[in-house]
Amino acid sequence: MYRGRYTLGQVVPLSVQTMNNSGRATLPTAAPVADVFSDSGFVATFKLPIHDRYAITAYFLHQLRLDSLFSTGRHRVLYRYKVGSDTK
Repeated sequence: MYRGRYTLGQVVPLSVQTMNNSGRATLPTAAPVADVFSDSGFVATFKLPIHDRYAITAYFLHQLRLDSLFSTGRHRVLYRYKVGSDTK
């Protein structure tokens, strides 16, 4: 999913709603992890905290500030989480 263009110093919302194999929103065993990659390789990893547990089921959000770890160019995010015995 394309999140738009950002400049250093801005905040990028990284979010994921965790699902089970049936496609239903389900809380994972542990907080999801976001791995960030640039065209030249791995940049950083972050745990995503739950956003509003009672309003949206299994929705996690991290406000990522683009600091000196990040460079000009495209970045990709890989979200990892485990629901039951299934790793996503």
